[in-house]
This record gives sequence, structure tokens and C-alpha cells, in this order.
Amino acid sequence: MATKFKSAHVGKYSNLTEEIEKLPEDLKDVWRKRQFNHFLEQFKNIISNLSGLIDDERLEDIIHILPFLSELGHSFDLEIHRLIRDCYELCDKLRPHQPELRRSFARSCNKYVLNILYTEKMKLFLYQHIRSNQVRLITWCLNFSCVPDVPSNAIEEQTFKVEEELRLEFQKQSGSPIPRDSRYKCVLQRIVLEFMDKLYIYPLAMDPKILKFLKLPGVYFIYYVGETKLYKGSQVSPSIHYPVYVGKSEKDIGDRLSDHYKKIAKSEQKKHKFSLNVADFVVRFMIVDVEYYAPAIEGMLIKYFSPVWNKETVGFSFGNANSRTNTWNKFHIQGDEKTINDMLENLTINA
Repeated sequence: MATKFKSAHVGKYSNLTEEIEKLPEDLKDVWRKRQFNHFLEQFKNIISNLSGLIDDERLEDIIHILPFLSELGHSFDLEIHRLIRDCYELCDKLRPHQPELRRSFARSCNKYVLNILYTEKMKLFLYQHIRSNQVRLITWCLNFSCVPDVPSNAIEEQTFKVEEELRLEFQKQSGSPIPRDSRYKCVLQRIVLEFMDKLYIYPLAMDPKILKFLKLPGVYFIYYVGETKLYKGSQVSPSIHYPVYVGKSEKDIGDRLSDHYKKIAKSEQKKHKFSLNVADFVVRFMIVDVEYYAPAIEGMLIKYFSPVWNKETVGFSFGNANSRTNTWNKFHIQGDEKTINDMLENLTINA
């Protein structure tokens, strides 16, 4: 009576409604009546009576029964766990000869261990009553759930397809799928680019009150909007669609933009051929979680836009341009002739 009470929730943790319909007729009724010991005994008999190659119908039956063994891992009935072990050992003898069985067998073993470890109460109960035998059973199951002969399509089950999951989630929320577009590498990139179009534009020489307000993490974009091309012979034209620099700040966007403003202002003061004008630059920014999304967004937008001042493009590296050894500093602040000639050549090649 106590055992039955402890097993009251077995079979209710997973949604096996559809799976029950795939069971052999005699086992359907036994499972529904919650006669789990009898269910396992019958399964043992089915496997024990097999030898050599299994016909397709019997193979299908075994594959459909295996998920129910793992579901019984929730049980507090010690006899059930003994029977499960017996069933798995019998299946193991068939497994090498049946490629289709290997995957289902591995999945069932792994799920069984997961259900055993489902709660601290379950673990404590089993370790107290079965001790080393149960430890060996867990190790045995885990070894069989990751053996080399598991079919290669098991790798497919372990692959988290972020893009597809995002598409499915969007479709679930909106009721319509996201149309595929070759211009975008992934869904997140498309969402970010569409969001960028909605962002306000601010002058780089921003009001200090706004900068003070921007003590937040995120990603920002600097645009050149002067009257001529930024570099003669290149494709860097005035644009509010294509930034010359994409960056991120982990704590304070305002502080980073202020630092960039000072670098361009310093260039403006030098009055040489490649001095810049602060008034020719505007910015956009988005407040975004810096731990999970900002690095990904920054990286994907650098790849998408290839901004001329990001080091990945031609080597300018505007982000750390305060150093006198920095290429951008040499070009726009120091007016170093060799650097200017080398960079103009790079800009023309990449035009």
C-alpha cells in the first residue's frame, strides 16, 4: 500500500498520452491501470523471447516501450527499479544488432537517470535502499547513453539551433512566420536592424545633460554626415544608414560617446588635411543587456556594416585611438604621412 502511494505520481510527469497509443494493445491496458510491475514483466518476456534479428513490427514495439522505462525512474518502488535494470540489460544484448534501437536505447537510459535524479528526495531514497547497486546502474545507464556507436543523428538532438528556435518562438507569438531574407544572417540581426531605424539621431557634440542621462550599458553607432566623402577614392560617403563606427559600453554609453567626441575634437584642432569636424558626426544608441546581447549585437553589426573605423575593416581601431601608436590617432590627429599613405591605399583597395 505504501509503495503504491509513493508511486502515485509516476506516469504523470511526462505527456505520454500520444505515446500510449503506440504501445502494443496488451501493454496499453496494463499501463493505464498503473500496473507498472506487470508492465515491466511483460516487456521482459517480449525481449527474452527474441533472438537474432528482430522483425520490424517487434522492433517498433520495443522502441515505443522504451520511453516508459525512463518514466518509471520516478517510482519509489524498489522492485520497479530492479525490473527496469533487467529490461535494459536484455535490450543491451539486442542493441549491437539493431542500429535503429541504439538511439532509442541511449535516450531512454539517459532519461531514466535524469528522472532518478529529479529530486533530492528520490536520490536519497534510492541511495539508502540500493546503495552501490544503484550507483552502478546509474553509471551503466549513462555510459550507454553516450557510447560511440550511438548513430550520428544523435548529434542533431544535442545541437541547439538558435535561429530556428527564434523563428518558431516569433511565429508562436505573432501567429505568422518570419519571412526569410538573404540580406540578413539571422533573425536577431534583422530585428536589431529594424529597431535601429527607429532610434533617435543625436549630434556627437551632445548636450551634457543627455550624456549624464546615458549612464547605461548598450551599443552605439557613429555616422559621418559631412558634405563630401570621408576619404577620397573610398566608398565612405555621408550616410545615416551606414555607421563609420559601431561600439558598445558595459556601463556608460554617455561616457564612451564623450570620449569619442574628444578624439574627433582633438583632430579638428590640428587643422591638417585629414582633420575632422565634430559637426560632421551624429550618433544613435540602443540600451541593451550587456551580459547576454550587447556583445552579440555589436559583433553582428560590425560584420553587417563593415564600419571603416572598426579595426576589423581596414585597421583604424577608433575604439582605442587615445594612444599615439594607434593608426586612427596617427592618421587623424598626428597627420603622419606614412600612415596616411598606407591607410589611403587600404581604403582604395577596400572601396
